[in-house]
Amino acid sequence: MQNNNSHKTKSFGQTFTRCYDQAVFISFVHFIVLSI
Repeated sequence: MQNNNSHKTKSFGQTFTRCYDQAVFISFVHFIVLSI
């Protein structure tokens, strides 16, 4: 039970990190496009 919960939290952390990286990348691209 505890092991399963830990695994779920870990996968959620990976998903959150991936979404955050994507958001930062998109913001960076928008910034470049607006600068040109």
